[in-house]
Amino acid sequence: MANATVKTGGNGAAPQPIKARGLEGVVALDSSISFIDGKQGELIYRGYDIDDLAKNTSFEEVAYLLWNGALPTRRQLGELGQFLQAERTLPPMVLDVLRLTPEDANPMAVLRTSVSALAHFDGEADDMSPEANYRKALRLTARIPTIIAAYDRIRKGKEPLRPLQTGSTAFNFLYMLNGEEPGPSAEHTFDACLVLHAEHGLNASTFTGRVIGATLSDIYSATAGAIGALKGPLHGGANIKVMQTLLELDQTGQDPVDFIHDKLASATASTRPWIPARRSCEGWSKRSARNAAPANGTITASRSWRPWSARRTSTRMSISSAPRSTTCSASTWISTRRSL
Repeated sequence: MANATVKTGGNGAAPQPIKARGLEGVVALDSSISFIDGKQGELIYRGYDIDDLAKNTSFEEVAYLLWNGALPTRRQLGELGQFLQAERTLPPMVLDVLRLTPEDANPMAVLRTSVSALAHFDGEADDMSPEANYRKALRLTARIPTIIAAYDRIRKGKEPLRPLQTGSTAFNFLYMLNGEEPGPSAEHTFDACLVLHAEHGLNASTFTGRVIGATLSDIYSATAGAIGALKGPLHGGANIKVMQTLLELDQTGQDPVDFIHDKLASATASTRPWIPARRSCEGWSKRSARNAAPANGTITASRSWRPWSARRTSTRMSISSAPRSTTCSASTWISTRRSL
């Protein structure tokens, strides 16, 4: 618990701190990277609405936007793509670690360990310059999909596939995962998923990574720590339960709407006695997104390269929500960037 503010005690008593549940409402930093409003179902990256980005841009373009504050020109996008393609291959000893990992290991734990191992094979691991950290961020972005796809094949008794030196991140990941090149629909769908998950404000894993980074530890340690936080069932680890729920629905044939209503209507007793029973349905009870999810329906929408208007924001970020402080108009960019 954190002391969000202080209230005056009655009858001359000493002021008493007010506890903020889960650090909700506690201002932690100023950021213009993203803005999330769960009540309005709104998610904004660098002033651009997520629905527009998911329909009109690729994951690589959005990654560049988040890193650099502006969408890339065609030349900048090409340079980024070439760097990511060249850095996809894992060091052989990291593949050995994956082969020695039990088949029933938690995938998030496997990713955490593998990211930590990557540091041993990066000559810039302890170079804290902004330029080196940027290159390391690109390497992690290139290699994490390879780790995930390789381990999934290994635990299924298959040999990992060498990553392609061409194609998008989405295309290459699906190829390494399934052993065949994906069609345009599959690539675009997964690419939209990557865009939608690229940035979600100052959540628990981001906060963890920032704390580690603030000690001047290396970016691999910060990322491994962030993945460790993401693994928790009250954070990204809930996705495992979501998948189990989807498989259960597929096997039983139960109506999904009835299933969700039943889950939310019943209090689930926690296996940990210090945590009270609560009503929950994984994927539907996230504190920062309780209303309609941002970009609802985006994945099935058509993806075109039409221009759109965008908003640039500067926000004060709390652990779970943030008020918007300023909003102004941003220039149309999508329709012109490819010619630059």
